[in-house]
Amino acid sequence: MKRRHLPFVLAMTICLSLIIPAFAAQTYTPSWLEKGVTLEDTPYFSDPLTAVNKDGRWGYTDRLGGLAIAPQYEYALVFSEELAAVGKDGKSGYINTAGQVAVPLQYEDASSFSEGLAAVSSAGKYGFIDKTGKEAVAPAYEQVSDFSQGLAAVKKGGKWGFVDKTGKVIVPLEYDLVTEFTQDTAIVRKNGQYALMNATVGGFADVLISSPYAKAIDWAVEKKITNGTSETTFSPDEECTTAQILTFLWRAMGEPEPEGEDPFTNVPETAY
Repeated sequence: MKRRHLPFVLAMTICLSLIIPAFAAQTYTPSWLEKGVTLEDTPYFSDPLTAVNKDGRWGYTDRLGGLAIAPQYEYALVFSEELAAVGKDGKSGYINTAGQVAVPLQYEDASSFSEGLAAVSSAGKYGFIDKTGKEAVAPAYEQVSDFSQGLAAVKKGGKWGFVDKTGKVIVPLEYDLVTEFTQDTAIVRKNGQYALMNATVGGFADVLISSPYAKAIDWAVEKKITNGTSETTFSPDEECTTAQILTFLWRAMGEPEPEGEDPFTNVPETAY
């Protein structure tokens, strides 16, 4: 009689299920803060520390309700990318989760970090700094948004546009209203008319920058392997013919001269 063997992992799973008790029912246990410490203006818990208020000053509590950073600030934002913006004596800067000053409190205003940069203001103008406090985008704007998908909305002279992380203007400042980019798309308004602005590559409206094939298409266009189905479309979901695939390969190899005779009777000499 042929023996049957259980896989080791399956056998262990069966054994453990017989000897290890099921998890106990979930419990919900409050961790009380000390009297006088409030979360009244804090909408939700933010890991690892959450801002709390005591006698008009802001500090931070941990998950167990203990004061991790003593209330001492005029305002305190949520921790983002391991730093939090805080204000004291009319100046703003950043602290780490140990309560140590990471970026000196020297700005008129400061926002949370996003994609490695945070907006700060000096002399009434906003720019961006990195997590060491080094200036990334010079303060030159009336208003700014956080970075999203590599771009930040900025306002100057009453008009909005977008800059990248070096401060280069990517979308001209000519709009009356803009939103942050979300899933490669931002809402813009100009002269009372709205539009959806898509982040694309190669000038193709149907190739969003986050598409899995975006880099490949950008490379192929740059190398003149293909140029899309029109000036503004690439049609990435269309099927390629054998002729198109061979043409792409030929161009990628530098358009070498053919050697020998063409054995195919269905490929005329005039075909591309």
